[in-house]
Amino acid sequence: MMFLLAQTDPIPIPPMDPAGLPSHWAIFLALYHVTFVLHLLFMNFSLGGSIVCLVNDVRSLWSPNADYLTDLNRRMFLVLPITISFAITFGVAPLLFVQVLYGQYFYTSAILIGLPWMGIIGVLIVVFYLAYIVKFQPAPLGPGRRLLRIVLAGVLVAGFATVAFLLTSNAVWSIVPEHWVAKYHGQKPFWPAEAHFWPRYVHNLIGGTAMACLLTAGIARALRFRGVADDYWVARTVRGFLLVAVALTLLQAIDGAVLVGTLRSAVREEMLLSLPNIHVWGWRVGLTAAIAAVIFMLRGVRAPGQARWPWLALASVVLTLGGMSMAREAVRAKYLAGHGFKLADWAVKPGQNSAFLTFLVSFVVALVVVGWMLWIAWRIPSRNQIAAPDPAEAPETIAPSTGTKSETVA
Repeated sequence: MMFLLAQTDPIPIPPMDPAGLPSHWAIFLALYHVTFVLHLLFMNFSLGGSIVCLVNDVRSLWSPNADYLTDLNRRMFLVLPITISFAITFGVAPLLFVQVLYGQYFYTSAILIGLPWMGIIGVLIVVFYLAYIVKFQPAPLGPGRRLLRIVLAGVLVAGFATVAFLLTSNAVWSIVPEHWVAKYHGQKPFWPAEAHFWPRYVHNLIGGTAMACLLTAGIARALRFRGVADDYWVARTVRGFLLVAVALTLLQAIDGAVLVGTLRSAVREEMLLSLPNIHVWGWRVGLTAAIAAVIFMLRGVRAPGQARWPWLALASVVLTLGGMSMAREAVRAKYLAGHGFKLADWAVKPGQNSAFLTFLVSFVVALVVVGWMLWIAWRIPSRNQIAAPDPAEAPETIAPSTGTKSETVA
């Protein structure tokens, strides 16, 4: 690979893997979209949730609502370590599918990024344990501990932003082989010299924060359903976070327009004018779902006591995530088509499908087990749901000091 990158002409693109694929490429692409959307759900809450918690902690330094903000962060940090774990776990599968379908591009871009790409694992380990450190900060928080938690939350946000930067960088480097040689010789900056890189990166950050705000509103409704939060707290949280989610979604729409405008002209025309491209149509459905999500969120702001609006908005945003995943694929396919690459060129060799079938079975079993675990966790009664026993039914005991009968009351 390094020998190839030392060349200047032609563009040093490695050939397809001669082993081919064990099944049709469309199956791998469909599985990529499914697993990528699952990953985005947890990753967005992890990234955006850490940003929200950092902002809450900073605001609590002077806000008269410091007690509310602190309590809100306490509840969010109960969830964050779990979502980080799920984000990492569900991020493995889409990464593997990209490597299978676009290996010669993905691996080359990873080599060009070098040590920072390998450092993603270290960064994720740090942010994972930081989330637990912040979670177990004792209450109440004094000024010193509050400042310490702000610093730790800031490092947490910086870690997630770094991972998002590296992933976005690799995604863009992998579709611009014409820049590889210049990058290898140090003639390009660390990030890809493509106009759409920075809007794409900002799009990920804004989208993650908006998604986290929406999920926080959904968590508030779930807490109310379980009886561990009162109506006032829930209405306040739902209304506030849905308003922020609407504002961020509109800001993301502006950034999305900039992103499309900075794509190369052929790619931009494909995204805006193409009729037969199924991925482009998926993107359009996702945009429609985003508009519906904004409407549902605004309805939720006006009626925070009604549970259906946050959940309808969340369902719409899941469709939007699917559309964004298909948009990424449409952009990648169009960029690489200029270098003669098509997924349809993959040779299918079914004789090696045992590993693929093993993955499918393991994936389905894992989803069932995770669903079962979440269901069991959901059914565990909360502290407020455990009723105290009736004193009349309490057992009689003998008081050792007097020998008289007394009643134990839980």
